[in-house]
Amino acid sequence: MRRLLFLLALLLPLAALAQEESDKAFLTRLLERSLSGSGRQVEIEGFAGALSSEARFERLAISDDQGEWLVIERGSLNWDRAALLTGHFNIDRLVADVVQLTRWSVASSDQIKPEATPFALPDLPVSVDIGALNVARISIAEGIAGEPVDLSLSGALTLGNGEGTAQLFSQRIDGGLGTFSLEASYSNESRILKANLDLDEGEGGLTATALGIAGTPALHLTMDGEAPVDAFAATLALDTDGVRRLDGRIALWLGEEAQYDLALSGDI
Repeated sequence: MRRLLFLLALLLPLAALAQEESDKAFLTRLLERSLSGSGRQVEIEGFAGALSSEARFERLAISDDQGEWLVIERGSLNWDRAALLTGHFNIDRLVADVVQLTRWSVASSDQIKPEATPFALPDLPVSVDIGALNVARISIAEGIAGEPVDLSLSGALTLGNGEGTAQLFSQRIDGGLGTFSLEASYSNESRILKANLDLDEGEGGLTATALGIAGTPALHLTMDGEAPVDAFAATLALDTDGVRRLDGRIALWLGEEAQYDLALSGDI
């Protein structure tokens, strides 16, 4: 009897470890399947903490037909893992050390169609709700921003049933001066886009450079609008070096050919 108890004492920890490894493998596969889709493949490495509400992963990569384009390193999430089984990916807090964006994603071969397709949020197998998002460093490749850029990011995101919301704040951490905040929402059903944007950059900033503004002065840009995405309209204001240069309204129509209308005034 004592030998049997001794044997059980040795086997129980091993059984618990095997169960945890099984849960970890199951949850990794479930997460990868839930977040992947047409033209989008998600792979997770180093997943740990499967039996707790605080999970960690070493690397999460998102790929398309041309390979990896977004990599998240050393992430942790406080989540409700049971909700995933009911089609909800609920995260109270998502933290990551590094996010690398090497290029924009490309459409897969089965997504490319000769006719124009209306804008729509991706249809994920699960709804995603991130209550608090914090990324210490986002590294954006030169091919995207015109020069390598490092940013911090915080905010919250929801995406599910064809609807999405975002509250984001970002700040340059590479020596450049710049902050960016965005509050936005969109619904595939109503096709209403609501966006409030505030961009504030120091001299030599990315936006002034991209717009070709002579001398690349310090720049402050705001935009606020709520309208159907195919005929979006918003108010806009632009300051350079603390002086109001432009304000007014911008409208954009998306169809077979994009059209826009500007009604702006100011000291250009």
